Amino acid sequence: MGGALSLVDCRPRPARARAVISISGPPFVPSDEDKRWWARQRPLVEAGRFEEYFDANVRLRMGRTP
Repeated sequence: MGGALSLVDCRPRPARARAVISISGPPFVPSDEDKRWWARQRPLVEAGRFEEYFDANVRLRMGRTP
């Protein structure tokens, strides 16, 4: 979730940060279900639609997937 928040904050104001670095990625191989979820959400991130990605991530974590 922190990575998504960083993108939401830095994307519209790139002068505020030179880089975003992940230092605590998951210590496991993602499940096939997680990989499929990411594949469905990736176009949002690629299009710079970080707020929609963040909302989808929150829904996933709270048990409500679209």
